[in-house]
Amino acid sequence: MMKTTKSLTSNLDLKKKRELHSIKVKKKHHSTVVIKVNHLEKSFQVSNNKIPILKDISFKVYSKDFLIIFGPSGCGKSTLLNVILGLEEPDSGEVILRDTKTYSLNESERADIRAKRLGVVYQQPTWIRSLSVLDNVAYPLILTGESRRNAINQALRRLEEMGLSKFRNYAPTELSGGQQQKVSLARALVKNPWTLFLDEPTGNLDSKSEEEIIKMLTEINRKGKRTIVMVTHNYSFLLRANRVLHLLDGEVKGIHESIHEIQQFLRNQLMPEV
Repeated sequence: MMKTTKSLTSNLDLKKKRELHSIKVKKKHHSTVVIKVNHLEKSFQVSNNKIPILKDISFKVYSKDFLIIFGPSGCGKSTLLNVILGLEEPDSGEVILRDTKTYSLNESERADIRAKRLGVVYQQPTWIRSLSVLDNVAYPLILTGESRRNAINQALRRLEEMGLSKFRNYAPTELSGGQQQKVSLARALVKNPWTLFLDEPTGNLDSKSEEEIIKMLTEINRKGKRTIVMVTHNYSFLLRANRVLHLLDGEVKGIHESIHEIQQFLRNQLMPEV
């Protein structure tokens, strides 16, 4: 078992070797803080029991980060993402997006920030089935008051970046799972968001589509300078991030902030001490 695990770690290292050569190791950050999460607590009431989900969660997201929130299913990752997005109010603590305290805003104001400033991609994309691929991508801009002409032009540009412009007049459900997720990514990026959030974006995809999506995200982050926060339980994605937050049982167990730290964390996960 140990030999197999070492081989897996070695293969992961070799697979990412080319990317790692282009990354500078940074122990400390001097970039702008774009998200602050301070002492978040969140619980759910189940019958007569109060079940804690998030326990004193604190961390920062910096401009141009590719931050992965990593942990097993049920550890609170998606709940944490929803709290950051302003969808689920915490019991205590605060989320600050670019100097705005999210939960000092009312629900309508939070929805306005999501609509205009944040891009979100979920594991299972949802579509307006009566609209084409192009119109689905353009729709977030039209909702915020953009003219249809400008919205369509920007949507087409995003689809071209994804290599999907030839499918612009298709219905989204006519596309493969991987293609649909690329369209979902184009839709999230069309409004030029402050930060791109992803919740297990490749959970329903085959390995080829999964690799295509993560390569796109890496390029969006490094070449496009887009801040990304992604939730995943997939070990193979960790070496694509510049920071990894390890969440377990609703608690932050560590934040790994250099490639060397992430590699060591990955080895520890794959080869735990007996």
